[in-house]
Amino acid sequence: MSKVPISGPKPRIIAIANQKG
Repeated sequence: MSKVPISGPKPRIIAIANQKG
């Protein structure tokens, strides 16, 4: 789970990717 700013085009996908690891 890396700290990624939620200002990207697809913050939801990033959040899901972080949860799945």
